[in-house]
Amino acid sequence: MLHNIEIYNTPYGFELSYDKLYCEYNNYNIELINLSILKYSTSFYSQTRDIAYNIEKILFKEYLAKDEYTKIVIKAKDINTWVGFTNFQHELSNNIHNRAYEWTKEIFKNIICNDFNFNIVYSKDVNQDILNGITTYKYLPYIELEFINNLNFEEIEKVYFELLDLFYLLLGFDLDVEQVILKSEKENYNNTYFYYKKDYELIKKDYVFISLANDLFNQYREELKLEIFPNYFQLDEYKKSFFEAFRKYKMFHYTEDKLLGYFRILENLMFNKEEKFTEKMLDIYIDNITIDEAEKLKEKKILLEGNDKIKKVVDKPIIHRKEKIKFIVFHNKFINVLSDNYKLKVNFTDVEEIVKLRNDISHFNDYKITQNDLEKYIDYLEFLVNYVLLRLIGYSDESFLNNIKFYPYKHRIFNFENN
Repeated sequence: MLHNIEIYNTPYGFELSYDKLYCEYNNYNIELINLSILKYSTSFYSQTRDIAYNIEKILFKEYLAKDEYTKIVIKAKDINTWVGFTNFQHELSNNIHNRAYEWTKEIFKNIICNDFNFNIVYSKDVNQDILNGITTYKYLPYIELEFINNLNFEEIEKVYFELLDLFYLLLGFDLDVEQVILKSEKENYNNTYFYYKKDYELIKKDYVFISLANDLFNQYREELKLEIFPNYFQLDEYKKSFFEAFRKYKMFHYTEDKLLGYFRILENLMFNKEEKFTEKMLDIYIDNITIDEAEKLKEKKILLEGNDKIKKVVDKPIIHRKEKIKFIVFHNKFINVLSDNYKLKVNFTDVEEIVKLRNDISHFNDYKITQNDLEKYIDYLEFLVNYVLLRLIGYSDESFLNNIKFYPYKHRIFNFENN
């Protein structure tokens, strides 16, 4: 697909800048969005120049397409990987002789969200090899969002990219979208095809982290509870932003920026704002900090009773406590989520080092760390971010535990006894 355009013989010294550029081709309208100058070349003799523009987004509209849309269709082979081989798909393939001349879509799942219906749909894909007399039929799932009210492009695009942020968490990689179709109300020739520059690299996908069903082999993997989708889209913009931020930071290499990014997400999501710092939490913190017993007793007395410099902290919101206190308590909490089958490679001393590293980086202090330790700390934070984001949309601890075995192996910061 075209992602840049060249305009020839523009007057020398004349700057061209476009937010949008409209083109016509036969009965189609093409809308180029967010053009930026990529490069230009100047002719000395004619005093003109040729300018190449980078194009961020393209809308390819059929001639009856309107700027208000009722539906968006998303097609990708990765959706089939996420859905898994289902009984529904098995029935469709067994009944292929009755469906050879039918073009109706088959709805596999219908999930009701606030502003739209989230459908997982199977449709027939036909490939004809006329020279060899071979016709093949495929039933592959795709995603269809049916909106209650008409949306303009900016509104529907926002929902689309929010959905990609959610799928990045569920899959463990970017959904490699092959086609995006926006549909307006008219029956025929109403499609708008959406293309955009993808900022990710294709990776090998042997399996996904959180799959939908695989219900032919339900003893192998549990079915995903569908309420996570309405739960996600009901989040406010602030909470949804953490899903986008997670994808951004995960694309970094093993750098301090990645560590800080993950830590920022955790700082906001480790505990609910209403959750109080209890004396039991205080005991967890005191028991696991690396100072001698006399200092532990002294610090506990200060935190319980307060002094001139430090106010009493018990029964106050834990989210306002120091990062070292919060992180040690949360680490203990997370250990209790894991079963005995999983042994973390990160201990309380590591947790203290992670907090110290976070503070040193934030305040431009000198610090030393080996690359192996940095990678281990980042991998642990990434693991925790996966957990807190899934919990934010109603994914249970039990389900998380059941799916840990599918967590990408290269990022595992725990030993699993059945490896």
